[in-house]
Amino acid sequence: MMNRVWMGVVWAFVLILPTGSAEAVEQLLPDLIAWESEERGFIHGWSIDTNEIPGRILLRLSSTIANIGAGPMEIRGGVELPGDKQEVFQRIYNDDNSFSDVLAGTFHFHAPHGHVHFDGFAQYNLREVTAGNGVGPILSDGSKTSFCLIDFTKYDLGLPGAPTVEAYDVCESTVQGISVGWADVYNYTLPDQWIDITDVSRDGDFWLEVVADPDNNLIESDETNNATRILITLGGPADFDGDGDMDATDLELLRQNFGDPAFDLDADLDADEDDVAYMVNVILNTVYGD
Repeated sequence: MMNRVWMGVVWAFVLILPTGSAEAVEQLLPDLIAWESEERGFIHGWSIDTNEIPGRILLRLSSTIANIGAGPMEIRGGVELPGDKQEVFQRIYNDDNSFSDVLAGTFHFHAPHGHVHFDGFAQYNLREVTAGNGVGPILSDGSKTSFCLIDFTKYDLGLPGAPTVEAYDVCESTVQGISVGWADVYNYTLPDQWIDITDVSRDGDFWLEVVADPDNNLIESDETNNATRILITLGGPADFDGDGDMDATDLELLRQNFGDPAFDLDADLDADEDDVAYMVNVILNTVYGD
């Protein structure tokens, strides 16, 4: 079983240039995509969370970043920095077995997960749907999410250069990465896997979006395919369980959360019997109304 552990080893910057060849050297660049799969719940497996932050409504999702490029997405730790951080270099391999290291960002020790993370590796957005299913502005976003990069699951081992077994399987400060044809998965239950949608008018269709390398800190063969989005439907302010409907399940959640402002439907800053009456009226109008 793969584990993600802290290893306090620092790697120095290394640069090896090709020698003795008149031919042009080709870089084997990675290419990151956000993988969506309804069957496996990647992006599609979202849910509503009203428990983690009292008074806030969070949309949780599972995100998966795959590498479909010609070379691995490999990062290596460098000099330690103030604030419990560390320099990170991206190692880019060439087709003659040489490589170069390019500064790509920072590591930090992520206490909730108990291991080293690469900062700002992904971002999650809820976007407006415009006419013709167009992609509108961002209505709410999650903070840029840090990852520990490992080969967590197979994406497509038929890609050239894809290893048949994991090449990166430990969350250390020396080397992390995602091999060609592999993907890293962050389940919706993990810390930071959410967008706060408390202040969004939650009624109708939205784009749920995952963006890999949102600040383009990493060098890839294609920088235009990092974002993936799916259409989701939220059922309005009383759709507490996020299933697209306001029904008896939501009514029961309301009754279980009296006093929680996140369940306040009549805007009196408290969830109480008045909100239950409001909810019953909504359900009756939905089922029996015109």
